[in-house]
Amino acid sequence: MKKKFYIFLLTCAGITLYQLPSMCAGSILASLMQSSKAVVQVHARAAGLSSSPTKSFIDKKTGQLIQQQSLRSIVQENKGGGIIIDPSGIVATNLHTIRNARQILIVMRNGDQFGAELLHVAPEKDLALLRIRGKTDYPYLRFADSDKSKIRHKVYSVGSSNYLENTISEGSITGKGRTGKKDRSKSVDLLTLSFKVYPGDSGSPIFDEKGDLLGITIAGKAKGRGFTVALASNEIVEELKAYEAKEIAANA
Repeated sequence: MKKKFYIFLLTCAGITLYQLPSMCAGSILASLMQSSKAVVQVHARAAGLSSSPTKSFIDKKTGQLIQQQSLRSIVQENKGGGIIIDPSGIVATNLHTIRNARQILIVMRNGDQFGAELLHVAPEKDLALLRIRGKTDYPYLRFADSDKSKIRHKVYSVGSSNYLENTISEGSITGKGRTGKKDRSKSVDLLTLSFKVYPGDSGSPIFDEKGDLLGITIAGKAKGRGFTVALASNEIVEELKAYEAKEIAANA
C-alpha cells in the first residue's frame, strides 16, 4: 500500500502539516492546533574540549612519529522537543537531550526564550523533567491514559526536526509492550508508531485524536528504522508524581 503525503502551509499558525490524509476532520485539527501551544523546543548547551594536531616529528631515539595536539574549549548544543505538562512550567523531554548540560533554554511556540532548571530524571525511561524560569500559568497538555490505547488507533506528532520546523504527522499505533518484563519494577511501557521521526524530533509529543498527550518520542531508539518508539504517557505521569512526592517530603 502506497503512503500518501500531503503538505499544507498554514501561515497563520506557522505549522506545516504532512502525512495527514485524514486531517480534513476539522475537530481533530482544531484540537492539535490548541495542544501545540504547549509544545516547546529544548536547547541544551554543554562545554567541551576539541583537539587538533599542531606539530608532527620523528623521535630520534625511538624512530616513532610523535604528533602534538592542541586543545580548545567548545560549546556543544543539543536540540530536542519538549512538552509543558503543568501550568507552573514543568516540561517533559528526553534525558539524552539535556545530559551534561550547563545551560538549558526553552523556546516557546511564539519564539520567546526562557532558561530552565532540571527537576527530576528517570534514566531507564530516557526522561527528564524541567521547570521553565520566568512567568507562570503556561499552556499545558492533558494526559491520555496510555493503558487504554489500542493497536491501529490514530495518533499525531508535533515536532521540529533539524530539517523541518513546526510539523504535524499522522500515523497509528503499531505495537505496545514493556521492556524488562521479568522485573516489572524496572520495566517501561513503550508504544511503536507507524511514522518516522528525524534528528531534532526527540522528545516531541504523541497525541490522540482529542489532542491529549499519549507519549513522547524516543528518536534514538528508532534510528535507521521505518517506525518510531515512544514512551507511554502513564510513565510520564508516574515520574511527575514521584517528583511531587519528593518535593512534599523535602518541604515537610
